[in-house]
Amino acid sequence: MFFDLPRVSEDLDLDFINKQSFRLKDFLCDLEKYFWSILQYKDLESKPSGKKNIIYLKFPILDKLGLAKSKEKTRILFLRIDLAQAVGKKYKTEISLKSTSDFSFLVKRYSIEDLFAGKIAAIIQRASLGEPRIKGRDYFDLAWFLEKKIKPNFGYLKEIVPIKNEKELKEILRKKVKNLDLEILKADLMPLFKDENFVKDFTANYRKLVLGQLVL
Repeated sequence: MFFDLPRVSEDLDLDFINKQSFRLKDFLCDLEKYFWSILQYKDLESKPSGKKNIIYLKFPILDKLGLAKSKEKTRILFLRIDLAQAVGKKYKTEISLKSTSDFSFLVKRYSIEDLFAGKIAAIIQRASLGEPRIKGRDYFDLAWFLEKKIKPNFGYLKEIVPIKNEKELKEILRKKVKNLDLEILKADLMPLFKDENFVKDFTANYRKLVLGQLVL
């Protein structure tokens, strides 16, 4: 959102620093009050999911926006928010302003170097966390960070995953890219971009795009 990453997101990922002081119910209550009292929007429905810190917000507005393609289709826009305890200490937070023609807000976020470190950790850790499929967005973001010449925060990365040095990291990433199923990558990216031809071209040339920038 703050660095113009050119893809749609699947959810909002928010980290909290102090686990002892964070309460999901309080956070949810604040969200509802914001929509009800500040924005005067009364149709919001909210629901926490299971034991994890996941919240689903339901906005019955798709028909009002002309986005409900038929009466059989749901008119509800779902927003998923994933909340997690921040990991490590060697990250840097920054305050950013986001403005549009009629709306502005401030956010405390990770630095772009920390975001790259977190993305690398996600690529490395997903298999060990029992997720059977790759996440196409992770590999698109990897190419985007490399194209932007961003260097990950290695101090922060080492707190998240056991990486000794840059050479070992590149070896791991090169192996994952070489073994990447491009059909799965394409299928995962299709819903995140308007231009299907771009996704096809991107996935067909993915290894050339990335491996050349992961030279050992």
